[in-house]
Amino acid sequence: MVGYYFYFIYSNKIDRDIEHCGQPIDKNCLRQRGGKSFVGVGVALFFILFLTWPVIYGAITKQDVTTKTSEYSKKISEYLK
Repeated sequence: MVGYYFYFIYSNKIDRDIEHCGQPIDKNCLRQRGGKSFVGVGVALFFILFLTWPVIYGAITKQDVTTKTSEYSKKISEYLK
C-alpha cells in the first residue's frame, strides 16, 4: 500500500516538472528541477548496511550466523510431546 502512495507522489512530481519546463521537454530544465538527494543516498546506504551486517559480521569474525532451524524444530517437537 505504501508503495502505491510513493509511486503516486513520484509520478505527480514528474508531471508537475514536465508542465513547468514546457513542451518540447527541456532536458536541462528537468535536470535542474530534479536535483540530487544526498539524504536519500545516505538512508539507502544505512538500510543496506543494517540489513547485511550479520553477514558482514560473520565474514569478519568467521562465526556461523545462520539459524539452525532443524535443531530448533526438534527441540520444539520434543517439548510439545
